Amino acid sequence: MALFLSGAAFACVLSDALTGPKTAAVALRFTGDSVLVVGDTVAFGVTAEIDGTPLAAPRFRFTIEDTLVASRTASGDSIVGRGRGRTHLIAALTSPLLPQPATLTVALDVVVGAVTVVPANDTLTSIEDTLVLAAPAFDAHGLPIGGVAPAWVSSDTTIAAFVAPGRLVARRNGQVMVRALVDNDTGTASVMVAQRLARLQVSPSVLVLSALTAESTVAVSGLDARGHPLSGVPISWASEASTIASVTPGGRVRAVDNGTTRIFAQNGTLRDTVTTIVEQRATQIVIRPDPVPAIVSLGDQVSLTASATDSLGFVVTVPNKTPGWATLDPTIATVDRNGLVTGVGVGSGRVVAVMDAARDTAAVAVGDLPASVVVQPASATLASVKDTLLLSATVRNSRGNLIQNPVITWRASDTTITRVDTAPRPLAVAVRAGTTRIVAVAGSVADTSVVTVTNAPVSLDITRAADTLTSIWDSLPVPAVILNARGDSLASTSVQWSSDAPFVGSVDGAGLVVARDTGRAVVRAKYAIAPGDTLRDSIAIRVFNLPASIVLSDDRDTLTAVGQSLSYSGAVRNARGNPIGGYTIAWSSTNPAAVSVSPGGGATATGFGAAFVIGQAGGLADTVIDVVVNPTRLIVDNGIAIAPRFGTRKRPYARIGDGVSAADVDDTVLVRRGTAPYAETVALTRRVTLLGDDSAFAASVPSDPLLLPLLSHDTGAAGITAYTAATVVIKNLALRHTIAGPAIDARQADLRVARFYVNPPGTVAARIGRGIALDSATSSAASITSSEIRSVKGYGIRVRDGTGVVVDTVYIESVDSLPGVEAGAGIRILRGSANAVRHATIRGTQGPAILVDSSAGATLAANDLAGRQRLALVRWSTGATIQGNLLDTRPL
Repeated sequence: MALFLSGAAFACVLSDALTGPKTAAVALRFTGDSVLVVGDTVAFGVTAEIDGTPLAAPRFRFTIEDTLVASRTASGDSIVGRGRGRTHLIAALTSPLLPQPATLTVALDVVVGAVTVVPANDTLTSIEDTLVLAAPAFDAHGLPIGGVAPAWVSSDTTIAAFVAPGRLVARRNGQVMVRALVDNDTGTASVMVAQRLARLQVSPSVLVLSALTAESTVAVSGLDARGHPLSGVPISWASEASTIASVTPGGRVRAVDNGTTRIFAQNGTLRDTVTTIVEQRATQIVIRPDPVPAIVSLGDQVSLTASATDSLGFVVTVPNKTPGWATLDPTIATVDRNGLVTGVGVGSGRVVAVMDAARDTAAVAVGDLPASVVVQPASATLASVKDTLLLSATVRNSRGNLIQNPVITWRASDTTITRVDTAPRPLAVAVRAGTTRIVAVAGSVADTSVVTVTNAPVSLDITRAADTLTSIWDSLPVPAVILNARGDSLASTSVQWSSDAPFVGSVDGAGLVVARDTGRAVVRAKYAIAPGDTLRDSIAIRVFNLPASIVLSDDRDTLTAVGQSLSYSGAVRNARGNPIGGYTIAWSSTNPAAVSVSPGGGATATGFGAAFVIGQAGGLADTVIDVVVNPTRLIVDNGIAIAPRFGTRKRPYARIGDGVSAADVDDTVLVRRGTAPYAETVALTRRVTLLGDDSAFAASVPSDPLLLPLLSHDTGAAGITAYTAATVVIKNLALRHTIAGPAIDARQADLRVARFYVNPPGTVAARIGRGIALDSATSSAASITSSEIRSVKGYGIRVRDGTGVVVDTVYIESVDSLPGVEAGAGIRILRGSANAVRHATIRGTQGPAILVDSSAGATLAANDLAGRQRLALVRWSTGATIQGNLLDTRPL
């Protein structure tokens, strides 16, 4: 340690003593230990330098501020630690050159030599246990130093903490290091907190189970000596009487039988007890029998029992515990302690069974009930409807005594035969003929009287001797007057009916005659009053079957060629609307020059014009209008099943070839979608128009070619052939290939194709067939426009040896080559002259998109070509014009 005095300060201080401007730097240095242990002696020294030069034999004056803390030895070169604390050593340099002595102040700290904690190791066995620690301090010679108050520190205050100096309290299980801090020294001790099980405590101490198999869990806590719980204490359980209550290893107690026992929770020698009481408590009680049999006579008795169950449905079997019985209506029924009920008055009594909080009430009917009833008379016969019979009944109870003014209910088993009127007295009234039972019911007993109503006729008269039916299945209720003995009219069913010719006129049991066939029948009615005495009468019925209407099999038709014929039939019906089988119809025509008709209804076209075909039955007639024309439009539709077929809307051809064969020059063959593709090869050999019905196609957005009529190229070299020099128009059609060959193969034809779709999406799975081939077309009007060709081989469109052929606004996609035959071009122009390809869109061809080969004056304009192959190839050609085309060689 050194004290440095600045030159300026020194000069300031010594300016009056020294002359001249020069100042000197004085440095004092302390050597030795400034921290001493009580009782220890430490040597020290102080040196001086002036302007960096050691001062020889300097003279110092030393002073210690507090000699109770430290003092110099007699020799003056050492310092002795006297007591704990801090003081200062002041060294003052004396020199005649200095007006004032230079001083150096050194702080001296005197500390203890060692600190220990007592005890060094200890264990606390309960939470909140307290340990008092001491920390004695010692000097350099090992002698104790009194009056030392150390600072105490716990390494984990959550385990153990100081609540006062040296007083440590346990907080939770664990181990802490305790430190006592005195001056610069520290004493340490290790304290373990480990709870020790002192007792067990169960909850609840008394457990009551009120139902067999009822369960409850007993909780047990392990506590230390201060009552704090321990975790993870293993508990063993036992029941003093497992026949009363059992216990699981987890402390779950289960009621087994009524009684009292103890459940033990134990750990080693420690144990606690739960007093367990099993006593069933009734939560439901049921009186048996249910319902209680009625007491039918006063003084009669019925024995009742009651069964009680606990909350879990077990029968209560607590010893000496029986139901209590009581009556709520003592003037009607009484009950004793054993459940024996006695009837004492007529009415409904109530008996109650009670156990614990459960109760049940049973109703007991007490009365003087009928035991028998006898009806008079036991049987009777009534001759006519509305006849009456007086009835009576006697009623007795179970003791055989007559019951006065009993309540009797009267009823008839069939009230449509006999009804019972009860006021003012029981009276049976005949309703119709038959046998029924009259039943008298008193209480639960009954008796019957058998009553027969004959309602026999005594007079029979059929009011007409004869009648006529004009139609088969006409019917006639025979007019008859039938009377019983009271003079009342009876129904026709009261007599027996028969016919001598049932296949002409049949009769049912009610006298209804039904015409079955033409002819005559006699219908009879009879009734046997007694042997040898019979009522009878009869009527003669004449049956005819006259026509009332005629309806022919059609109302109008069109024939398209002389010689075509149709067959007609007619349905002749009688007045009931029933057909008259085999009736001969007379046929005629109002214009035999146009349509003749045979006696069997066959109409034949004999010339162009119209006629009424008339079918006549008796004085009735119906007509068919037949028209014979030579149409310019023939219709094909395989979705209409009809025969014969003439190419009309009503009778379209089923095959396109039939329509083309029937067409004259300049005719149009209109093809409808039908119900299936047209699987045929169509040959066009003269000037005709093949037109598909595009109504559904035009309405679709976007346009769907599958809504056009579809040809299926299943046979033949091509789907459509046009081997003619005439103009051929093909429009609004779709075609799918199932075999190889062109979709259209035209040779020398003035071919005009529009909206023609080859292999439209969804019709083929792979590339098959070819596109459109036009060879040797010399007409400047030949054209292929607004068409699409997909998934073909060889070419999309091939024009060979053509002149002035125009291909415009076509879409071609996916064309494979035929090695050695065709290069797989989208459009190929081979030879010929002045042919043009405009506005074509071509994608995915194995050959050039457009190939012009050996042709003169070809025009390629405004086409959109894309693909990896050459897009446009013109070879061995002259005068070609190529302008405004979009070429894209990027891979598709």
